[in-house]
Amino acid sequence: MHSLAKAGEQQIVLDNVNGQRYIGCGLKQPVQLVVNGVPGNDLAAFMDGPTIEAMQVIGSVFI
Repeated sequence: MHSLAKAGEQQIVLDNVNGQRYIGCGLKQPVQLVVNGVPGNDLAAFMDGPTIEAMQVIGSVFI
C-alpha cells in the first residue's frame, strides 16, 4: 500500500478485509483508501493526508 501511494495512485481499494490490523498506518500521501469488509484495530493510526472510506463495521479508529 505504501509503495502504491508513493507511486502516485489516487485510490486503493481493499476487498474482503477481515480483521487485518494497522491498515493505512503511517501513510502520508494524499490517497483515498476504500476498505470493503471489517478492518481490525488501529485503522489509520499515525496517518496524515489520506482519506478512508470504510464499508461495514469499524473497530478503533485513530484519524
